[in-house]
Amino acid sequence: MKKYGLVFYYLVVRDDKKIEIVNEVINPRGCDIIDMAYDDAIEVMSIKEEDRFDKMVDVGKKALNQYKFNNDACSKRVKEALAVQAQEIIDLRAENAALKELICKINEKLDVLEKENKELNKKVDILTERNIHLEKENKKLNKKIDILTEKNIHLENENKKLNKKVDILTEKNIHLENENKVLKKKNLHLENENIKLNKKMDSLI
Repeated sequence: MKKYGLVFYYLVVRDDKKIEIVNEVINPRGCDIIDMAYDDAIEVMSIKEEDRFDKMVDVGKKALNQYKFNNDACSKRVKEALAVQAQEIIDLRAENAALKELICKINEKLDVLEKENKELNKKVDILTERNIHLEKENKKLNKKIDILTEKNIHLENENKKLNKKVDILTEKNIHLENENKVLKKKNLHLENENIKLNKKMDSLI
């Protein structure tokens, strides 16, 4: 006795785009198996059995055609799914290429920024040295300012003393001017008296 396998497998693409393998009973692997079974069976079958087997062969061939139809539809769905995945891969590769290009540009900018940062650090170092020098000079100037401030305070004090002396001398000068005015008046009076006396003397002569 010979047995011929009639269980077959085909792919199914689900709605979530996942692929699974499904087996189908009474789904022959091909016409060659049916032909082999027919050739082996025809030798020992009666006419009645042969007719019944022919019907089985017809059913098997119909199942095979249905299998081929299902397989073609499945293949189409698989191809469509693979095409979608291929497009997704192409898109991902394009995005990856764009990202690589962007990363290259970013790296170039980083290189430029690093160079600029080094130059800025050099400038900062120079400015720091200048600032230290200026701080030292500023300390020296502050000391000079302190000395000059002390001298200025001393001069202001001396000036105040001189102003006081000037005020005293001014008062004395005013007093002397007043005395001088009085003396001038007296002198004028004496001159007038002298003129009168001279006239009297002339008259006596």
